[in-house]
This record gives sequence, C-alpha cells and structure tokens, in this order.
Amino acid sequence: MLSKNGYHYDRLKSSLERALSVLGDSSKQNLILYMTTHCGISFEEGQCSVAEIENALKGVFGSGSTIITDRMHRELQSIPE
Repeated sequence: MLSKNGYHYDRLKSSLERALSVLGDSSKQNLILYMTTHCGISFEEGQCSVAEIENALKGVFGSGSTIITDRMHRELQSIPE
C-alpha cells in the first residue's frame, strides 16, 4: 500500500529507521513508539506522509530535526523501489 505521498510505507519506515540509527537502537525504537502512540504515525496502514513524519520529529527535536529529516530523505532516495 502506498502512503499519502506516494512512497510505499515500508520505504518510509525503513528510511526513518536508518536515519534514527545514529541515535542508537534503544532511542530509535523509543522514538518510533512515541511517534506511533502520540503523533498518530501509522506505518502498518500506510496512513502517514513524509510531512507528518517531519512534523513529529520537529515536535521532538525542534529545529534540530532537520538533521534527521535530511538523513531520512537521503535514505529514502537510496532505497530501491
């Protein structure tokens, strides 16, 4: 299933996980859990968009979220379709 912005939700989740991996596995898993429970991000149903992920990250990291979102975009582009 494609997400709202046309990316397959598996690609979105994978790119986010790769981007968050710089924070360590525990932090990565906690952030993904936080985003799913408190920010309404749902990868299983393909109901999230890149913009929604970016907004959730901005809520957590503030202006520092650009570091993670830039990395997520690079990862998203590098994952083969």
